[in-house]
Amino acid sequence: LVWLNSGIAIAEVAISKEQIEDPIQIHILCGDAYHELARIHSHKGNTLQMKELARRGIEHIMEVITAFDSVDLRYKLIKMYMFLLQAEPNNSHKLIEIFDSATAMLIAGCRMDKNRVGRCSQIAEELFEFAIKIIANKDNSLSERMAISALSLYPFLKKPELINKAHLLKDSIDETELPDDIRERFIELKELMDNLKPKGIEE
Repeated sequence: LVWLNSGIAIAEVAISKEQIEDPIQIHILCGDAYHELARIHSHKGNTLQMKELARRGIEHIMEVITAFDSVDLRYKLIKMYMFLLQAEPNNSHKLIEIFDSATAMLIAGCRMDKNRVGRCSQIAEELFEFAIKIIANKDNSLSERMAISALSLYPFLKKPELINKAHLLKDSIDETELPDDIRERFIELKELMDNLKPKGIEE
């Protein structure tokens, strides 16, 4: 941990003083280092440290994406968003904002490189399974919004059990009870899912 923290500190000082000709690679290395530190603190149960480290890592990668976008960078960002998701209370509006950002980032990344379907599906399924755990809490007032955001990942799900869960989730939502701002989105997702539904999926 000491060498990681020291390396980041030196690199950030150099960036701030504009002492590096090409800071892009340094931002990426700092982002990777913050991700590793966040992962370590996650395993230790240090939620606050994990959240702050992930936030700093996101800042570095976002600096790169504004100049040079790539699928790999988007996947790095999503993994750090996952640390932020772990740190938020299940009934937090911030949780939905982070989840929406992560799903939007993933969907755009998956469309950028259709040759890496496996990696795309792996991350989509991780996000979907996270959402299912939140949605399972019926007392959570944000469950419907989380459900609709999770359903946007449907085209990238590969595991039959998750595809089935997505259809069960879709069928459990009463569109007439949805707020206006998410009803149209749900109707579009419902139509897409019905068109893509594999044979053998439970009704």
